[in-house]
Amino acid sequence: FMHLRSPLPYMATPEHKVERALRFVSHRLNATTNSTALVNGEKVSQGTAYQATTPKTVTQSTATRQLRRQHRFVDLGSGDGTAVFTAASLDYQSTGFELNPTLWLISSLRRLTQPSTIRRQCKIVMGDMFQSPVVRSELKKADCVMIFG
Repeated sequence: FMHLRSPLPYMATPEHKVERALRFVSHRLNATTNSTALVNGEKVSQGTAYQATTPKTVTQSTATRQLRRQHRFVDLGSGDGTAVFTAASLDYQSTGFELNPTLWLISSLRRLTQPSTIRRQCKIVMGDMFQSPVVRSELKKADCVMIFG
């Protein structure tokens, strides 16, 4: 049996603030990874003169785009999951860690009501972020970490 009341405090982060911050992070990450492009098999900085596109170049750039790594978001103390779901809707692979069992239950139930595209992009983990080896492994892969407090 799980207690529905918890002595731990709870405050929600406004979704629009999370979305604005994540769009900024995505823009910065994409700017650093997309500063060069392949043209006829050679790396060329963006902003260089026009060169004709060959079928080989199109195939190479399509393969490069498919290999692009997805950005990762970790929310330590994810509360009701709003930030995790917002990150997932912006195409981040997102993970939320929550210590409060009531909030973990709420966010897990909210996850079930999300569209399948968002459900596949996110997970909610219950546990102590200071003692979990899962947190350490997720943090090593993270591009963006959120801590509210």
